[in-house]
Formats: sequence, C-alpha cells, structure tokens
Amino acid sequence: AGLADRVELAEQGVAELDAEPAARFDVVTAGLCLSELSDDEVRYALEQSLRLLRPGGRLLIADEVVPERPAARLAHALLRAPLALLTWLVTQQTSHAIENLVGRVEAAGFEIVARRSDALGSFVELVASKPGRSPA
Repeated sequence: AGLADRVELAEQGVAELDAEPAARFDVVTAGLCLSELSDDEVRYALEQSLRLLRPGGRLLIADEVVPERPAARLAHALLRAPLALLTWLVTQQTSHAIENLVGRVEAAGFEIVARRSDALGSFVELVASKPGRSPA
C-alpha cells in the first residue's frame, strides 16, 4: 500500500514500555497477552499504553475475560477448568481470564470506541481511544 516508510512496528514486553518516549505511537495492540499478567501488571500496561499513545491514538485489545452474566460465568468456569489443568500439566503455567476489562481500560483513562465478544462473553475485542484530537 506504499506505507512502509510511514509504519514502524515495535514488539515489546511490559517491562520495556517505560523506556519509550511519551506520545510516540498511533496504535498499541495487546493480543492474548493481558491474561498472562498479574492484576498490577495489567494496570501498569494500560497506564503505559495511555502514556505511549498520541492524543486520539487507539488501543486494540483481544483477550480472554470473565463473562459478565452469572450463567455464562458458570459455563466458562466449567469449560475452562479441564483446559487450564491440562495446560498446567503440560507447560507448568496458565493464563487467567481478566475480570472487568472494559472497566479497567476506562479507569486507565481510555474511551471505549467499539466492543465485540463471543456468544459466551468470555473473549472480547476492544477498540479504545486516548482522549484528545489526533494531529492532522
């Protein structure tokens, strides 16, 4: 599309984010990685994402979440338990579904632009925006 000279990709871990200058990126993505972090690390990653984005920049998240509806939470727990056990036995580690991801993103200072989830409500795709206008 002729954009190669205008696009820079940077893959980084949470511990590396504070080394980047503020307002450097137009987009930050997090795909199936927040569920690998502790609650404090999720909060830190969201705060750093807000700092790294230019005004109007977008945060794109796709991750496993705890369903909001009680019946869906029960179904999710019953379906997930054997998979989590198998994952632990094979890899000695596992992920955890994120509780109240939308609220946590908003609490970090983002505005939710779009939200899509699966039928159970256990996987969500979020598009959030850093408040402010993007420079023209």
